[in-house]
This record gives sequence, structure tokens and C-alpha cells, in this order.
Amino acid sequence: MSILSLILPEDDASPAKVTSWRWKVAGSLVLLYALVGFILSSMFTGLPKVGQLAWADGLANKADQNQVATVISQQAQLTKQLDDVAAALNEQLAQSKASDIRLLKLKRCKAPANSAERDSLTREIDKAQAEYKKLKGEYYDTPACTDL
Repeated sequence: MSILSLILPEDDASPAKVTSWRWKVAGSLVLLYALVGFILSSMFTGLPKVGQLAWADGLANKADQNQVATVISQQAQLTKQLDDVAAALNEQLAQSKASDIRLLKLKRCKAPANSAERDSLTREIDKAQAEYKKLKGEYYDTPACTDL
């Protein structure tokens, strides 16, 4: 009795036993092939250790945190720059409104007393004053007609 007689099917085995034997041999060969492939790949690349995986994950998290901190810093700088630009634009708009108010006041001073033109200019001055107050929080101190 040899080892081959234990592995090979008997000569008078039924076709179902021979088919079963063939499936077992095919499955064994596939498993053997996969095992050899795994062993060869681990020999050349090595298997990662738990510590290496945790270390790599820690580096990735640290890199992400650094990127987030950089983005937050840049966003804060941009917000400050936008606030500065908005303040400068508001100041320019307030100066323009002040100039409009002075010009309207000068026209009003030159308009005839008790005229429709003078009333219209007064309404325009009031409207410009309201816009100025929205920008600066207070009304523009208009000069007297003698000072224009």
C-alpha cells in the first residue's frame, strides 16, 4: 500500500466518486497556488505590523490637522482683509454722501426762499442725511450757508 493508492481513486470507482475526487484536487490546487502566492509576496514586500499601520495613520492625521490649521489661518487673514476693504469702502461712501449733502445745502442756500425747489432740495438733503446715518451712525453736521 503506497501513498498514491490513498490519494488516487480506485480503478472501479463510480463516476460520481471520480468527479468528487477531481473537485477536491482542483480545490486543493487553487488553495496551494494562493498560499504560495501569499508567501512569495510577503517575502518580497513584508507584512505590515500593527505598529507600522498605527504610525502611518498617525502621520496622516497629523498632516490633515496641519492642513486644516493652514486653511483656518488663511481664512482668518482673508476675513481681516475683507473687513478692512469693507471699512474703507464705507468710509469713501460716507465721504461721498457728505460731499453730496454739502452740495445740496449750497444749492438750497442759493434757491429762492419759500420755493418748491428749496422744498425739494430739503427733502433730498434729508434723504442723503438718512443714508449718511446708516453708514456712520450719526447725522452729518452740515455747515451754515455763510460757511459754504
